[in-house]
Amino acid sequence: ARFTGEEPFFRDHFPGYPLVPGVLLLECMRGTCMRALEFADRPVRLKETSRVRFIRPVQPPSELITVVRVDSESPLKVRAEIQDANQQKVATAAFVFEWSEGSV
Repeated sequence: ARFTGEEPFFRDHFPGYPLVPGVLLLECMRGTCMRALEFADRPVRLKETSRVRFIRPVQPPSELITVVRVDSESPLKVRAEIQDANQQKVATAAFVFEWSEGSV
């Protein structure tokens, strides 16, 4: 993910000290997990989110990398972390997904 600082949400989060909102970091991790699981040709849906940690604040401009790892397939447990350009962790989370029938 890339944040330039020009995104509209930075006006209010926070004036004079812009920070990438935690909910966006969490969504980056969830979305990357979903894309990583697409290889199975079966849709998945999020069942649980846990162990969410925001380790350090992220200020724009910033380029972030999301790394995911499948811990188990039954149940489908995935861990994710976001790293900054210096490969420092900025956020982590654990997710449980389940295979779903039909579209997501």
